[in-house]
Amino acid sequence: MTGSFGGGLPSGTWRDRWVARIAGTSARRARLGSVPPPPVTGDAKRGLGIVNGQISLGHSRLVPVAEGTFWSQTAPTRAFEADRQCFFWLDDLAALGTGPARKLARAWVAQWFTAQGHGKGPGWTLPVVAARLERLVAHAEWLLSGREGVSAPRFERSLSRHCRFAAARFATLPNGPEGLAVAARLVAASARLEGTDILLARAQDALDRACKTLIGPNGTIAGRAPKTLADAMCFMAEAAQALNDAGLGPHPEHARALIRTAPVVRALRHSNGALARFHGGGGGHVA
Repeated sequence: MTGSFGGGLPSGTWRDRWVARIAGTSARRARLGSVPPPPVTGDAKRGLGIVNGQISLGHSRLVPVAEGTFWSQTAPTRAFEADRQCFFWLDDLAALGTGPARKLARAWVAQWFTAQGHGKGPGWTLPVVAARLERLVAHAEWLLSGREGVSAPRFERSLSRHCRFAAARFATLPNGPEGLAVAARLVAASARLEGTDILLARAQDALDRACKTLIGPNGTIAGRAPKTLADAMCFMAEAAQALNDAGLGPHPEHARALIRTAPVVRALRHSNGALARFHGGGGGHVA
C-alpha cells in the first residue's frame, strides 16, 4: 500500500518554494542508520508496462514515455503529477525487479536529482516530500547497490534536503487521515536515517496525536471507510517497524491504535484480500 493523492498534486505556496530553494542548496548528507526490508507493495505487471514505455499514475490512462523524457513531459492530470513526484512508480519497478527495471529506476531518480532535486519543480510540499522521502529510503539499497547504482553522496544529500524541507514546513501538516499518513511516512523515513532526531521527534508526536484523534476506541476511523482504515493501519505499522528496527519503539497512542485497528481490518477483509464496501465506497486491498 503506497497511497495515491486522489485529489491531485497539493498546491505549493511561495513559502514552500522559498524553503525548497534553501534546502536545495544544502551539502549535508543523511546516511542510512538501518536498512528497511524490501517493500512488499508494487505491481510487477505495471512495472513491466513502465519498462516497455507505458505508465499509468493517479488512475490516469496509459501514457507513453520515451527514453529520457519522463520528467520533461506534461502530466495528463494533477493526480498523475502527484504520483510521479511521490515516486510511487518505484514500487512497481522494484516489484518487477529485473535489470532493465532497476536501470530505469536509477535513471529516473538521477534525472530528478538533476532537474528538480535542488528545490525546483512542483513536488515540494510537505505531503509530497514525505512520500518521496519514504520511497527513497525504502528502495535505497536497491538503488545504490552495484557499480551502476545512484551516487551515494548525491543520494544522501537529497535525503538531507528532504529532511530539512520537512522540518522547516512541518507546521503545514494536514489534518485528518492525510496528516496521519504524512506523519507516519516521516517517522518511517527519519527513524532509519542518522542525524534526524528533531524531525523524528516532531513526526512521532504528530503521529501519536493523530492516532489518538482519528482511531476510535473500537479500532474504527471516522467515516467508516474500510480502505481509509486499512491504509492508516499500514502507515502506522510501517512507522512502528522502522522505530523498532532503530531500537526506539512507537509512542503509546501509536502502539495502542495499532492494537485496536488490526482485528477490525482483519474482520473486514474478504477471503480474496479485498475489503468490504460501505456507503458505495470502493474496495481496497490490505498489503
